[in-house]
Amino acid sequence: MGVPIRDNVFSAANKKGMLVWGGASSVGMGAVQSVKMLGLTVYATKAGIPSHWPGWQEKSDRHAKPGDMIAKTETKEAISMLPFFLPKVHPWRLNACCTLTGDDATLDHLGECQDFDIDALAWAIQNGLSTSCVDRYLKRWNAAKIKQELCKPVFSSFNERLYEYPILFFAVERNCPSLVRLLCRAGADAGQPAKPSKLPILAYCIMVAEYQLSDTTDTLFALLAMGADPYALPQDMWYEYIRNPTKVGNPEAERAKYAWCSLEVRAALCRTFNLLQRYHFKMASLLPIKTARQKQLAAAFDMTPLFEIQFQIVGQRLATKTVQEWVMSHALQHIEMPLVLLFTGPSGHGKSELAKGMGELLSLPLLKVDCTQVRRTSDLLGPQAPYEGHEEGSSLNNFLAEHSGKKAVVFLDEFEKTSSDVHQSLLLLFDEGFYKDRRL
Repeated sequence: MGVPIRDNVFSAANKKGMLVWGGASSVGMGAVQSVKMLGLTVYATKAGIPSHWPGWQEKSDRHAKPGDMIAKTETKEAISMLPFFLPKVHPWRLNACCTLTGDDATLDHLGECQDFDIDALAWAIQNGLSTSCVDRYLKRWNAAKIKQELCKPVFSSFNERLYEYPILFFAVERNCPSLVRLLCRAGADAGQPAKPSKLPILAYCIMVAEYQLSDTTDTLFALLAMGADPYALPQDMWYEYIRNPTKVGNPEAERAKYAWCSLEVRAALCRTFNLLQRYHFKMASLLPIKTARQKQLAAAFDMTPLFEIQFQIVGQRLATKTVQEWVMSHALQHIEMPLVLLFTGPSGHGKSELAKGMGELLSLPLLKVDCTQVRRTSDLLGPQAPYEGHEEGSSLNNFLAEHSGKKAVVFLDEFEKTSSDVHQSLLLLFDEGFYKDRRL
């Protein structure tokens, strides 16, 4: 990098190499990793290699300057985990009729003409294929087979070393919470680390935000809701969540349990591990472990995302827990009457956010009705025949008619501001789930 190299320092026997000056910085570490990926020998000044790297031999008590004697560190000795990039995956089992065009039709074709391929799935995720397409691909085989296949890693080799990446890492790389939920419901293990680094997926999810300049908080919540263990990260980094984590933890404790958490990895986590993420790590550690029965029920009624409800609202553990229990109990008992939940409390405490989140988490149609301007029954449900305008109905009337006999979520915001006549008009609907379209 513009730094002169003395002939008496490097001999021809050293083959091709590159001098990295200032590799202790985040940019410099990236340069070191890039040089190693090219298969070249890495040469670095004293400031260029962190002291905890193996292979460093101190030649002087002072920092090296351009032209000074430097230490030679072979690629196989200077193994750094960062920057942690996933390899570009390419399906290796392709029939003559298969052409990779990078759209949903490609994965649909691969599913039709060949057996399940974890590399094809990773390729589809990396190339931005839709979640619905991935869902179709997984449903082509029975659930037991898919669960077994999703636990197999994607293999990659570099510098005569074999690397293993669980399929969930590719969904996290794409920063797609819906894909994380889909893969976990199908059988992917949120606790499976990358190898040989043993980097947990939660750590990768936090650090990848820096590489991609994106917020991965929602993806992190999805992982925690799907059963990822918060204790996979050093507890001192998040248990007292109000404090920023320090770059130096407990070396003795981390050396045994968190061998992957080197100084450079911990520093990277400190740069991107935000307050909201640390808070939900703490909350996740306090939640009871989900039983197999709960997971089976959630999967049977397509309510697995409901486990995320406790990560949607800050400081409302009791309310979110109660809502989760009521919804799952209602589904379990096959009750035909609608489930009516009344959220009360001061403004700004998450009532509206919790109600809106129900539709998103359950993947159900959601209608939000602003009741601040509702004074009469006709304002909410529309006029009855033969009054003028009854053919048009209202947003609530039309929504209920269109989703008759189907699951849906209706959110009546500021309902307490309506009149008693409006309250009375909804008694039959709330009690028996019966409603007649006013347009007829």
